[in-house]
Amino acid sequence: MQRKTVRWTRAALTSKLGFGSIFRLRKHLVTEVIMRPRDRILANLESLYRESYERARAAGETARMVDLESAYMRDQLMLEILLDVRDLFANPPAAQEGSTLERLDQLRRLVRR
Repeated sequence: MQRKTVRWTRAALTSKLGFGSIFRLRKHLVTEVIMRPRDRILANLESLYRESYERARAAGETARMVDLESAYMRDQLMLEILLDVRDLFANPPAAQEGSTLERLDQLRRLVRR
C-alpha cells in the first residue's frame, strides 16, 4: 500500500533552450511507502498454502500435498530473509553509519561468511 503525495519544487535542473537557461517548476512525485507488518505477510503466505493444501487433501493428491508442504517451508524461509533485509534497511542500527552502498557491502560480506 502506498500513499502518494505530489510536491512542487523549484527545479535545480535547468533546460537550455536557445540562448538562455529557464528555471521551471517541476512536478515531482514523492511516494511514502507504508510497509505491511511481518506477521500479516507471513499469515497471507500461510493462508495461501493452507487453501491449496486443503484442496489437494480433498482431492486425495498425496504427492501434491508433500510438494506444497516443502514449497511452503522454502517460501517461508526466503520470505523471512527478505523481511529481515527490509527491516535492516528500514531501521538501521544506531551504531552503524554510512551510505546505503556501504551497508550493502556490509551485508554482502556478512552473507559470504
